[in-house]
Amino acid sequence: GMDGTSPIDVTPRYLVVPAALEQTALQLTSSGYQPAVTSEINTAGQALEVVVDPRLDAVSTTAWYLAAAPSFGTLEYAYLEGSQGPVVDTDYGFAVDGISYRCKLDFGCGIVDWRGLYRSAGA
Repeated sequence: GMDGTSPIDVTPRYLVVPAALEQTALQLTSSGYQPAVTSEINTAGQALEVVVDPRLDAVSTTAWYLAAAPSFGTLEYAYLEGSQGPVVDTDYGFAVDGISYRCKLDFGCGIVDWRGLYRSAGA
């Protein structure tokens, strides 16, 4: 908790990995994965949803991350006031027969509680 001693009720929901670890992550979280040694059984593996982001390979090919469910409140996102979704503008051409479309989305997000995230440097 905020006092440094009280436990919080947060459970990992997502396993975020670079593309280099995709196969390993899918094996370890699959109910069909049968390890050779009993001590290697991952009882919490099926509770995790694997998220693969190839942009993480540029940072590290061995690091992996855990993230809590959105209901924990780790991330917050918002739209610009008055734009609660995509805004589509239309322009009817005069010099050229046709219609031009423009779509924009004013959106932002940020981390509001770091306790719902974990990073491991990997092996």
